Amino acid sequence: MSALAFVLLDNPTTPDMSAVAKALRTRYPELPAEAVTDDTPAGARQANSPLIRCGNEFVAVMSMAAPIPQDPGLWSRTATTWSEGKTIAARHRGHLIVSVLGKGPQPLPAARLSTAVTGALIAVIPECCGVVWGGKVARPARLWLEMSSRSYAPFPDYPFTLWVDAGFCPGCGCRNASSGHSFRGTRRSGGNRYPIWRSEKGGSIFGAGENPIWLQDHAALAW
Repeated sequence: MSALAFVLLDNPTTPDMSAVAKALRTRYPELPAEAVTDDTPAGARQANSPLIRCGNEFVAVMSMAAPIPQDPGLWSRTATTWSEGKTIAARHRGHLIVSVLGKGPQPLPAARLSTAVTGALIAVIPECCGVVWGGKVARPARLWLEMSSRSYAPFPDYPFTLWVDAGFCPGCGCRNASSGHSFRGTRRSGGNRYPIWRSEKGGSIFGAGENPIWLQDHAALAW
């Protein structure tokens, strides 16, 4: 599974991947990062490769000169935590797609790496105005920049709240709807655990007032 992030841009731009790799090394000294470049027969280096190598993993950053597809449901949910989100979604004119390549990384390491690369992109590209995680969760660019600095922090300090959305869900059918919350962007798996409550509808997780389950450390962090 790829940990997929969409970085919203006020105007389309193609990132300088060498600058992104430098930002990664500055923000995460323990993370070896380099832009992937090719030597042409003439000896010129191709600086526009969309790949970054981080240790044994590769991350692709694709530049798209168009907005992301409109999703009214996403921005309706986001309004409770990011009041400007819908306006920014309407005005943005381009986006970057950040994806950890291959089948090797487990969900949590892939989420950490994708989050770190996304933070580095925001650090070097002024046009960044927001991030959509896995098509389920939206966050302001400034918040992502700040919280992504903890991408490699040990449990429980890594920024899992960038990957999940929690919101009040009256009328969802919960037994105790007054305390119901919906959680989007995660699935359950093994690892350290956080207590929450659950009643599943349409792939989301809702607070039900009983039947405790766990939002876990190694959750599959993007559907």
